[in-house]
Amino acid sequence: MTGITLLEDIEGATPDAPEERSAVERLILKHAMRSFGRRGYAATTLRGIAADAGVSAPLVSYYFKSKERLFL
Repeated sequence: MTGITLLEDIEGATPDAPEERSAVERLILKHAMRSFGRRGYAATTLRGIAADAGVSAPLVSYYFKSKERLFL
């Protein structure tokens, strides 16, 4: 699965299924994928992803716990 396909899956996901991610999680994932793709893993920060997504850094940490888990 390519990154673009995954991004399309995230953006096009329907929240009706119980295993689907929330809209906030999908928003964070979308911006995380863009940030990792543009800046690379080392230069990407949870604060930067949060700023890009328009959410707080603690909210990103709440959903994903760490940069490594978000990346995976």
